[in-house]
Amino acid sequence: IRVLGVPQTGAKSRVETQIKLCLQLVTDKGEKVPLWSHLRLPEYMVAKEKLKTKNARNPPDHAMNISEKGVLNLEATVVCASDIPKKVLTCLGCVQRERKRSQRKKENKNAKVNSSTAPSADDTNKPMDLDDEKTMQLEQRKILLFNCSEIVDFSSGDTILPTRITCYCRHHNEKVGFCIYFVMKDYTNTVIANGMSPPIMITDDHKSSKTKIGVGRKRPRAEYDRPMRLHHNPNSMMRRAFYNTSGNSIYQNGTISGYPLPRISRLIPSEGPTYGGVEVTILGSNFIEGLTCVFGETPALPTQYWSPNTLVCVLPPAPTPGPVVVSFKECPLTLMDNSEEVVFFTYTDDSDRALMELALQVVGMKMTGKLEDARNIAMRIVGGNDNSNNNSASLALQTGENNFEAHIITTIGLLDVLETEHNSISLQNRQQHTMLHIAAMLGYTRLCSVLIDKGIDLNLQDKYGFTALHYAAWTGKDDVVRLLMRG
Repeated sequence: IRVLGVPQTGAKSRVETQIKLCLQLVTDKGEKVPLWSHLRLPEYMVAKEKLKTKNARNPPDHAMNISEKGVLNLEATVVCASDIPKKVLTCLGCVQRERKRSQRKKENKNAKVNSSTAPSADDTNKPMDLDDEKTMQLEQRKILLFNCSEIVDFSSGDTILPTRITCYCRHHNEKVGFCIYFVMKDYTNTVIANGMSPPIMITDDHKSSKTKIGVGRKRPRAEYDRPMRLHHNPNSMMRRAFYNTSGNSIYQNGTISGYPLPRISRLIPSEGPTYGGVEVTILGSNFIEGLTCVFGETPALPTQYWSPNTLVCVLPPAPTPGPVVVSFKECPLTLMDNSEEVVFFTYTDDSDRALMELALQVVGMKMTGKLEDARNIAMRIVGGNDNSNNNSASLALQTGENNFEAHIITTIGLLDVLETEHNSISLQNRQQHTMLHIAAMLGYTRLCSVLIDKGIDLNLQDKYGFTALHYAAWTGKDDVVRLLMRG
């Protein structure tokens, strides 16, 4: 388990402050493992009662329908950095403080809803019975509180957990800080992975601001929640990033506005698909908020700041496969001291595979109305389990890749013979690409024409706000551009 969001040294926080931890399940090579769909947190560590699955008024579908085989169970323990075997429990004083904090919130909420209504007899309003040993033990185990749902999405191999540590280091005579030790287990209780965070000093020193964890900072939503449109001019955004209000360049004398130059030491993963959309973690030093990673000549928007040595971004698409230099928009490569510090990211062409997977899922959804794994759908088609009309698609899947575009057209031809009401032609994958996005990038004019005839939505946007027309124009597929312009 890789834990991001905390500096390797000097991290400080307070009991009132949420730390946004990013947990990633990775291989020995540092690549994320997206084999499980969800992560279940310890119920007693979920901060709010309404976020617990048993109390949810409208439980999300995944909480009711997911298979236990697709769920990893998380265990979390707080230990002393100077004495790792020493487990930390919340002290009595902090237990009382947390109880009062919870009670105040409940009372304030009730007062806002209806000032004339008597407070409800909720457990959080009852004074805690310190003589009740079981209750006290449970409260002390709440050294960690997660302000999120009990079951969180883990399909990409990572998740963000807003986390709060509820006791001070000085209450345990800890001089270095607390570490959080995580363990993930599968449905058979087999340990899948473990990992530990860097030390975090939990202090009530209000005056010290050195190396505080960059949490709780909110940027304006408009900065990265609006999709980019085709008429958007990225140069204006780049100019705003490069220049401050006085019109001077923000990088001067080997620094960025007084900060040392940022250095990239490692990318995780270091390769990805040309269509982009996967999350990339940038490790290095001297990172500050406001930096924008650039892959080749394409900025990754947004680039999220986690700590002085960790950034996270979504990989932007690239017109061609191959290695590109990764840099910062605010720090030209000419400022780098040594050429060997240049870090490369390798784009790979996985578009054919992505297109076939999406085509199979489109057919599968038409068959059953459910989103299934592409491999299961392929086995069903090849096996002819559903009906005799599968023969043409089965042949397409078994005859190799001599004419890949024709095989895809044959596969989606099943949509015409399946007598169901499910309309799946505009299905989007994790990158929010439709088949039309990928076909346009590959220059498959015939396939694009077939998809248009079947009523695919021409204007659907991916994670970056790009339509199929953008990809066709960007990759120089003129025939596809003309086809899409005609609609």
